[in-house]
Amino acid sequence: MSNVLFVNLKRNGDIFNTAALAHSYLKEHPHATPYILTYDEFKKATKPLSVFKGVFTLDRKKLTTFNNHNLYSNGFALDELLCELKGIESIVWSDIINYSSDRASTFLCNYLQAATNANIKGVSFGKYNNIDYKSNWEVVFNEVITNSNLSPVHFSTAYHGMLGVSENTGSYSIKRIKKHDDTVENNFTSLKKNNSAKGANCSLVGIQLSTSLDSKNWDSTQITKLIESVLDDYELYPLILIAPSDEERALSREINEKFDNKLVVVESDFLALSSVLRGLDVLVTPDTSVKHLADLNEVKVVEYTHNLETTLKQGSRGKSNIIIDLKDNSLDLILNSIKFLIDPTDSAIKKIWNKNVYFTFDDQLGWNLRPINGEFSTQLLKRQLKRTYIANWCDITLDWDIKKYFSDYNYSEVQTIIDEEKNFIGEVSRDLLGTLRSLVKASESKAEANNFVVSLDKLLNHCDKDLMGSIPVSEFKALLENLDRTSNQEQLRSAEELLYKLKKNLQMALTCLNTVEKDARSMPISKKGKSETFNEVTA
Repeated sequence: MSNVLFVNLKRNGDIFNTAALAHSYLKEHPHATPYILTYDEFKKATKPLSVFKGVFTLDRKKLTTFNNHNLYSNGFALDELLCELKGIESIVWSDIINYSSDRASTFLCNYLQAATNANIKGVSFGKYNNIDYKSNWEVVFNEVITNSNLSPVHFSTAYHGMLGVSENTGSYSIKRIKKHDDTVENNFTSLKKNNSAKGANCSLVGIQLSTSLDSKNWDSTQITKLIESVLDDYELYPLILIAPSDEERALSREINEKFDNKLVVVESDFLALSSVLRGLDVLVTPDTSVKHLADLNEVKVVEYTHNLETTLKQGSRGKSNIIIDLKDNSLDLILNSIKFLIDPTDSAIKKIWNKNVYFTFDDQLGWNLRPINGEFSTQLLKRQLKRTYIANWCDITLDWDIKKYFSDYNYSEVQTIIDEEKNFIGEVSRDLLGTLRSLVKASESKAEANNFVVSLDKLLNHCDKDLMGSIPVSEFKALLENLDRTSNQEQLRSAEELLYKLKKNLQMALTCLNTVEKDARSMPISKKGKSETFNEVTA
């Protein structure tokens, strides 16, 4: 048996995703015993998770008070932190997994490694407080996801890559509380029977009212219209889901008054929420922790978003769920998406055949999404090109076919993007060769050394371009900035090795582009039908 500690200093939804990661880890390391370390205020999210044998917490409020209050020395905060970590230090750990991978959690993981001799998986610091990139996935997490307009991979994919495990495709172990399960079953059955107009076979639709961030919410007027639409449909019945907070109670009362207080409002903590979610046919939600718990309970989800960029990093992970980029016609799209998930017929898919409706699926690289109508998008093609490169870079065979991803496209548009990418790689390659030439002369004089610095700076500026070819440059920059502090000669030799590695990776990127370019030329002239396009990708 080996003990494994997952360090997660993020929020509730991230804790649910950590549980999914722990299940994947256990699938390949069945004799491991997982624990989790999180902040005290998020401990409630661990209650429905049976995958963790134990939960350690840090009292962030107390630590912050000691650290920021003028009456206390910072030493009080440090003493309190060390005191709270004693329980962890008393256990023998095989792996400490830095889920958060931010600065605070990385310092904490490094401290625990020194105290327990455990291995760190995820981002860690090296001897000179530099980032220790143990694999390409740390670079993807730190440099690629953060610098892309449309992230090529989900955070979950990067976490699994850093651990070197495949994503769990089976069921998740969620605590089942018989009392809650029985209560939900009895109440939901009674609810259907008492609604004679809709009948016992109507589908229950959970509508999550809000998130903790106003920027992610839909305004109450639109939520009210959505509830009206669900109520007006004889096959559906809405349940309003809220957390046990004064803000959500007030919002639910405000909306319920518009329906003469006849709506069913379900208030539950995370432990009871699992039972509620399993009783639903579909959950409709913004970007909130509830959707991640729904994924663990394998509940169908319609997620709506104001920000597709954020959703690509942390969207609903369930296969064949629906994500809707909110626009003017979103109300009908949400209602029809609910009905499609309940009964995915050809007639149902026609009603959501829209470029702002996306469905989720898994490929060899991990979680992905696609517009349900397969409409061509320049930004989505650029994102897919990045996925193609990342897969090759991380030794994953990705069977991506542009003809299946896009139902129809103009080849000249694809060629324009391919040419842009190739021209960019050509620019980078020229600056790379110039940097190599100046590096050879750098040790000869101060002037030549200055020329090398100028050439290097010009090369590194290519990181800012949101193209596939910038990924190799981002890796080069990340590794260069975190070289060990050795002699100047040794650092120059290391820089030279990294430049040749960059040259090799640029060639890999060019090969990826050539493959996609060749596949794109073979696009059939006839357009595909709706069900044919959808079934090709979801198969």
